[in-house]
Amino acid sequence: MNQIAAFRAAAAEQGATPAEIDTWLATTRICLELTTAGTGPVAGQIGGHPIMPDDQPWPKGPTGEDLPLLAAIDCAALPRDTDAGNLLPADGRLLFFMNYDEYYFDGGEGFTEQDYFRVLHVPSGGSEHRGEQSHDRVDLFVTVRLTCGDNDFRTDGDDSHPLTRLALEFWPAAGQPGPDRLRIGGHGDVAHNSPETTVVDVLAERGEVRRHENWEEFSRLHDQVMRDWIPLAQFGLPGEDDEFTNARFMIRRADLAEPRFDRVISSTEFGG
Repeated sequence: MNQIAAFRAAAAEQGATPAEIDTWLATTRICLELTTAGTGPVAGQIGGHPIMPDDQPWPKGPTGEDLPLLAAIDCAALPRDTDAGNLLPADGRLLFFMNYDEYYFDGGEGFTEQDYFRVLHVPSGGSEHRGEQSHDRVDLFVTVRLTCGDNDFRTDGDDSHPLTRLALEFWPAAGQPGPDRLRIGGHGDVAHNSPETTVVDVLAERGEVRRHENWEEFSRLHDQVMRDWIPLAQFGLPGEDDEFTNARFMIRRADLAEPRFDRVISSTEFGG
């Protein structure tokens, strides 16, 4: 019995109906959280250098510059007994490259944020490639966590939903992504604007959806993105000038099945 099935059985024992359990699960997501606390194999890193096949070209930005590695995930080290664990391929490494300094601080030379990052899935093995480095390497270990997207089911407070309180016995609540914390799946982390808002805007700029003209149209598109897209990875980056920098990479669920990591949309958020 996997964890979801075990949770369903425990909820039914407490008197919850199948409809009530389905409603709760529809607005709550199990995610994987990679942090510096933990045991077992290293499941990922923030900063450092990538391990890639020797013949793998280093990703380039729009003007030919090497893109720094922001983070890496060892797919084979992820647990596979939850939906979140099955989001990524069974093996290989997922590498996140981005030169966010170039775009935000130097004007971008007419390019957009989407031109300054690459997400690569490379085979296991290879060697460390020393090149552009965003930050010193921080090794991360994986745990299974819980996020709630509906205030009615929030994970904090004594008045949280009974099914949420039960779920927290199975999965601890996810923390905010940071320089020592990376989240796979779950809900989008928000400081100012949601990553789903960025997805709506990028899709409109590309002509893939109609540009919204009022709040009702935006809300409809935002809800559609919430259903069709999911955070591939979210993590923080250390910085000197900003209180926080949130790197958020969104992917359409259908693109995960192929997988098509070239269709990821970046939504970096800065705060001061």
